[in-house]
Formats: sequence, C-alpha cells, structure tokens
Amino acid sequence: MILVTGVTGHLGKLVLHHLLQRTDAANVAALARNPAKAEGLHVAVRQADYNDPASLVNAFREWTACISCRATMWSGGWSSI
Repeated sequence: MILVTGVTGHLGKLVLHHLLQRTDAANVAALARNPAKAEGLHVAVRQADYNDPASLVNAFREWTACISCRATMWSGGWSSI
C-alpha cells in the first residue's frame, strides 16, 4: 500500500494521478484531514490529522511507502505514538 498525503492540494493530486497510471487503485490510499475534500479520487481515503497522533497510527497501518505532498509537516515528537 502506498499512502499519499496532501492529496487535496495541487501536487498531491498530480502525484496520485501519476501513481494510478502505474499501479492499481487498490495499491494506493490517500491521507486527508477532511475526507470529504478527497472524494472522487478513486482510491481509499484514510482520515488523519497531524495534530492527532492516534489518527496517524490508524491511518498508517499496513503501508509500505508514504509519499508526502504536504506543504508543512507535523512538528510534534513521535514519542507519544
């Protein structure tokens, strides 16, 4: 499973489109803080918020690669996860 963050932005959508030309949609998931904004992407959408470590634990289950297309990343420590 390839997890793509930032899919509601311009770069994230381009990366997702590129991946879907090379692999089946079942191999890709989108990470979105607001899943409603990620509707119509033709991949599974996992809800997560970088300010909510528990949501990240659930969203990042069973992935083999992550492509981050976010403009900013979470600045908290991973010790609480």
